[in-house]
Amino acid sequence: AEGAADPEAAVKAALECPCVSGLKGSSCGDDFAAALGCFMRAPEAERGSACVEPFIALHHCMIKHPTEFEEFTRELVENETKEGYMQAPGGGGGK
Repeated sequence: AEGAADPEAAVKAALECPCVSGLKGSSCGDDFAAALGCFMRAPEAERGSACVEPFIALHHCMIKHPTEFEEFTRELVENETKEGYMQAPGGGGGK
């Protein structure tokens, strides 16, 4: 289907997802939308290099508003810990 391949429609749908409403409605909403849009529009092989600037801008904005992102950061760390991302490869097995 042609519509499904439309990057602008995909970006719009992603930004309408309730899962990103907190970031979208934050002080860094414009930076978030720019970074996500860049990532989704870029060819897969270029995503890491093509979107460095928008993600740096988003990061700098989040640093400028630390209290606004405390809960977001805490949840991110908790989820990484639950999933085992922060454990060393081959490290002592948790639950």
